[in-house]
Amino acid sequence: MTALLEVRRATKHFGGLAAVNDVSFDVAEGSIVGLIGPNGAGKTTTFNLITGNHRVDRGTIAFQGRELVGMRTHRIVQLGVGRTFQNIRLFQQLSAVENVLAGRHCRTRAGLFSAMFRPPWQVREEREAVARALSELAFVGLKERALELARNLAYGQQRRLEIARALASDPKLLILDEPAGGMNEHETDELVLLIRAIQRRGITVLLIEHDMSLVMPRHRGWRVMATPLLEVRALSVKYGNVEALHGIDLAVQQGEIVTILGANGAGKSTTLRAISGLVKPSGGEIHFEGKPAQAIPAHRRVAMGIAQAPEGRRIFGTLSVRENLDLGAFTRSDEQKIEETRRWVYQLFPVLQQRQAQLAGTLSGGEQQMLAIGRALMASPRVLLLDEPSLGLAPLLVKTIFQAIREVNQKAGVTVLLVEQNARAALKLAHRGYVMEVGRIVLADSAAALISDPKVQSAYLGGRAA
Repeated sequence: MTALLEVRRATKHFGGLAAVNDVSFDVAEGSIVGLIGPNGAGKTTTFNLITGNHRVDRGTIAFQGRELVGMRTHRIVQLGVGRTFQNIRLFQQLSAVENVLAGRHCRTRAGLFSAMFRPPWQVREEREAVARALSELAFVGLKERALELARNLAYGQQRRLEIARALASDPKLLILDEPAGGMNEHETDELVLLIRAIQRRGITVLLIEHDMSLVMPRHRGWRVMATPLLEVRALSVKYGNVEALHGIDLAVQQGEIVTILGANGAGKSTTLRAISGLVKPSGGEIHFEGKPAQAIPAHRRVAMGIAQAPEGRRIFGTLSVRENLDLGAFTRSDEQKIEETRRWVYQLFPVLQQRQAQLAGTLSGGEQQMLAIGRALMASPRVLLLDEPSLGLAPLLVKTIFQAIREVNQKAGVTVLLVEQNARAALKLAHRGYVMEVGRIVLADSAAALISDPKVQSAYLGGRAA
């Protein structure tokens, strides 16, 4: 896909504060791109630079090859850039249809003279504009509220009305600033469907959103722009003369579950061991929270927030369940928070509390896997590396383990990088996935796309979609 929008080294200062500093990115035509980051990161300021609401101090912004820097806001709209705002900016005293007509104004010819004398072409243009406004209201599900004042609409409806107004300007690029802000779960789900429908109209979408379920790349064509929590660049690992990893690249965003699929010997476990510091890379880089981590020893990576539940569990069989869990918290010093984490692990896996005094080596295979995950969670990780958590377990236990992983991610916000041979279960759980073959990543996509890929179906799903 060609770039519809190109931002190069865009910079904006407010006094002595650099709100945006050397920001560069492309937005491909036909894509949905999410711009994420904490409050104050400069996301809305970046949008304001693109749309001309703020003057660019340095850098270039090109839309369809035309430079936008220095162009007036209404001209940028006429070129095909529409937007909504973080804080709703509707004309509260106007009806819904009148608000949408205001968005259509940039595509009309009428002026003061024609409005006064109403020649036939102006009447026809006005009729067409009203029809278009009603069409956009129908598109966002508000046609029945066309004559209602904007101030009388529910909050989620006002958000949709802003989108309808922007769509009335015939945008090629629609910029949405926190469109799900203040919406409940049902309204957010409907918004996802609306954004997909907008994309199907051939409109490119660039959005800011704090609701990670909305912006995480679970669907083909969605792309997230942010500094990954964990990133591997050109990573290589050798065992003697045998090269196990051949310059792989992967990234995991905050809040994601990402799975790595592949046959035995593909390099999946080696990837996790390199990330956790248990094997030394022969080349490449490992970045955690945007900072190089490859030179940091394994125990310090745990303290940074990287914890692993290894393949084969690797529990201490001659120690009790409680003692194994305590070892997981070795890098922590706050006893109160450690106790809170322990209680949470017991809630996640009640059998561990029931058997906390029992020797770990006498637990069943499934219970030992729960203990291995629980021990890793005792480190209070930001990213949890799981290596074959379902290996050798009965189907009912596999379901329990995967439900726990989902809860760890959704309720505790722990990012998960999962190596798993049960590809069907992994792809149902994950947001995205990578496929490895003989030390190389050969495929990367959303979980939904991978589960529908004929090659993945043939190799890992028994020849049929999940």
